[in-house]
Amino acid sequence: MNLPRPVAETLRRVASDMVRMEQYLDFVRNRSFRQSLVMHEGINPRRNIDGDILKTLHVASPAQYVSKRPALAQGVSEVFRVPNGPSANPSNAITKAALQLLAEEWPVSVPFEELFAGARQRLETSAAAAAVTSSNAQLLTLLGNELLQCYAAGVVELSTTSPRLCATPSARPAAKPLARVQAQHSEQVTNLRHGPVRLDAFLRRLLPLLDGTRDRNALLSALYLQAAVEREGGPRKDEALSSKSALEQKIESALDEGLPKLARCALLVG
Repeated sequence: MNLPRPVAETLRRVASDMVRMEQYLDFVRNRSFRQSLVMHEGINPRRNIDGDILKTLHVASPAQYVSKRPALAQGVSEVFRVPNGPSANPSNAITKAALQLLAEEWPVSVPFEELFAGARQRLETSAAAAAVTSSNAQLLTLLGNELLQCYAAGVVELSTTSPRLCATPSARPAAKPLARVQAQHSEQVTNLRHGPVRLDAFLRRLLPLLDGTRDRNALLSALYLQAAVEREGGPRKDEALSSKSALEQKIESALDEGLPKLARCALLVG
């Protein structure tokens, strides 16, 4: 329970079953929101779990190194922090390599065993490899247990399947239909991880255009037309013949920056 011993002992004394224990914990920890897992009759939940359970799961995390010069060296603690969220400070090289890899792959989820293989390979090609003396089986168990702790802390996400999203924009990028509609009415949309994303004015114009039918040139043409309508009440007859204006160059730059940003925010469908 991670509570002071007197508190834990008192709770065990007054709580006669799991439900009462959880209710008392709500008061002790000042929790206002509870979740229940509804199960079929006859199924016994596994309350004491370990890292082995991750072998069948996918892992994802947006956590980034805090240090400007991070080290994978064994025994050196490094802080990984979720943007505007919790953090973890692992010192084991395999866990740091895995979190580093997850940060690079975000928002894509990685199967746990694939994540372990990638982290192990990363260590073998770094100076940290010499200090890692554990066997692959030991490292696999260690990584599972530490990522489970990171999950409990809110630093990593676990899922049974990987969301169908795109880490990098495709030639004809497509966004989730719901998000395209939301962008026309609000600054906040829902991404493929069921989380809220706040868009600036340009991204709100761009997102509804991402239906999977337009390549970069088609997107630019649509954005140029929008800008022309807003600037002068309608496109000029010589718009296509004129040289690129400063506004058009600005739109190109915003598009090239905006598409990767939308992918990073888990808004593009894979």
